[in-house]
Amino acid sequence: MLLFAFANSTARFGSEWATALLYAGLLTLFVPVAARLLSAAPSRQERIGIIVVLAGILYLVKVLRSPVMFTGFDELLHFRTAQDILRTGHLLHGNSLLPISPLYPGLEIITTAVMRLTGLPIFEAGILMLGVARVLFGLALFLFFEEISNSARVGGVAALLYMTNLSFVFFDAQFAYESLALPLGVFGLFIIARRLRRNETQRGATLAIVLTIAAVIVTHHLTSFAVVGFLVLIFLVGFLTKQSVAQRMDLGRIVVFSVAAVLAWLFLIAPTVIYYLSPYTVGAVQQMIGLIFNEAITRPLFTDYAGQGTPIWERVVSLTSVALSLLGLPWGLIALWRRYHGYLTLPHLSLRGVPLNFAGRRSNLLRSDVAPLRRGRLLRALRALAMTPRDAGATESYTGESVIPLALGVASLAYGATLPLRLMPSAAEVSSRSAEFLFLAIAFVLALGPAQRWLSGIVSWKRSAGMTMLATILFIGGFILGAGPAWARLPGPYLVSADLRTIEPESIAAAKWALAYLGPGNRVAADRVNGLLMVSYGLQRPLTDVGDQLDVSPMYFSSEFGEQAQAILDRGHIRYVIVDYRLSTGLPRVGVYFQSVEPSAYLHKTPIPKGALTKFDQLPNMSRVYDSGDVVIFEVHETGRPYVEP
Repeated sequence: MLLFAFANSTARFGSEWATALLYAGLLTLFVPVAARLLSAAPSRQERIGIIVVLAGILYLVKVLRSPVMFTGFDELLHFRTAQDILRTGHLLHGNSLLPISPLYPGLEIITTAVMRLTGLPIFEAGILMLGVARVLFGLALFLFFEEISNSARVGGVAALLYMTNLSFVFFDAQFAYESLALPLGVFGLFIIARRLRRNETQRGATLAIVLTIAAVIVTHHLTSFAVVGFLVLIFLVGFLTKQSVAQRMDLGRIVVFSVAAVLAWLFLIAPTVIYYLSPYTVGAVQQMIGLIFNEAITRPLFTDYAGQGTPIWERVVSLTSVALSLLGLPWGLIALWRRYHGYLTLPHLSLRGVPLNFAGRRSNLLRSDVAPLRRGRLLRALRALAMTPRDAGATESYTGESVIPLALGVASLAYGATLPLRLMPSAAEVSSRSAEFLFLAIAFVLALGPAQRWLSGIVSWKRSAGMTMLATILFIGGFILGAGPAWARLPGPYLVSADLRTIEPESIAAAKWALAYLGPGNRVAADRVNGLLMVSYGLQRPLTDVGDQLDVSPMYFSSEFGEQAQAILDRGHIRYVIVDYRLSTGLPRVGVYFQSVEPSAYLHKTPIPKGALTKFDQLPNMSRVYDSGDVVIFEVHETGRPYVEP
């Protein structure tokens, strides 16, 4: 923790050693933990303790980056939603920057409840609540993987590998709805896995499943879609196994409830989600088609939109981590097949005259470890798969322990399809946001395959060190991919349109002044980050394409204030215009100054001209009401009759 603290402290002063200290801290934390979990020595209780401690400390890595306030873009949007609940005592208030945030208020409901119980401010209450959620997340991961594998060792290794996904350290530790919904979703899957494997149908388990799924649904749209989609996949895979009719009906009832609850919330409470997600989905599909026909605008890899590149060694490590996952998946899928294919009820098939009867013998699934593949070429493995074992287990009762592992194997196949999406601006977010869900499957498959193969029997120190090194590459590579460019991993001096590095005291002071002297709810025009601060700290109403179908950016790019700019003022009934002169000092690090529909979005070659920002001083219908040097607020006059929010 001292290394992480020193890294963040020195980074604020631009130290070149900050990044080295950060990586030293990550290695000091992860390497001994990985080595211990990969060994056969720890007891079940020790493995649980290690996973919980690792999850908690990795959460503190994010907290130490911003220890006194929320600085993430999504964090400040949810900060505003929590403020609205506290101010009014009601849910479902509008948010022009993230319209769907108030429609999934689970995070804010719990945060405000913690505030009322403890008297803590929003930031401290949110940090405390998410810290507890993160620790429980680590526990839920272990219990879920242990339950479906019947092995504490597999459970620990799979939980460790899950934490190497690119979203774990930063994205799923921020004050945002997925950070709470994901632990709830995994806990719900654990209860369902336990119910299926042990044939438990007690009312208490049923109530826990219903409450957990309901909590996920009211907390985050994507997590609820992912959990319900996986439940549907489990149900469908069950038709290919020796699942009893009673178990199939029991799982079917859970699936029907989950689908009905998700659709009811979506269409009755949150229909805006459809319109919110449509541009991302349509854009991703269009860009994929364009990539196929060599017509798409590709996204620069390992370079931000201002041209700053990633060091070569980081590129090598991150690409190696992806390659290791891709290479390990087939191995793990073969191990998964060997372990569970005896539960399938596929028809009698043949391959080049060789009969393939997939009913097979029932594997010994009560072992704590997976039987490794024999040494030899791939042909031996395929020959073993093509053998026709006696149907000794065909009449044995189905215990429910194979359907979820088989469903995870199917889900892991989607990983490769998401990687090309990272080449395109709109689709890159789709690829990144899928990692935390797909890694539930990937981590389990990797734990069953390569990890068990190389760690079975008597393990030499060389083999153990090799597996620890591979796990460390997965972790560091995932961290690099998830943390983004070097400037996004640690605090530091101001950068243009760079989220964490753009949220600084001068803009925050302007937003707080607006609330104190202009009052809340004014319709304002602002750039991406100043609009975020105005909505969160200033309680203002920035106009956006997402919330209002209005792009205000053309007012800022032209050196003259023409008819188009005046039309934007009139159409948006804009009362105040916020201008940050620092926008003219550099290119936007995230690709846009305002929003993705602005002119030349993700393709800017030169900064906004200084004259385009200073022109507001000469306009007769605007007057300067606030000036901090870099940030100026102009009041707009004569824009028609006063506009009242509906």
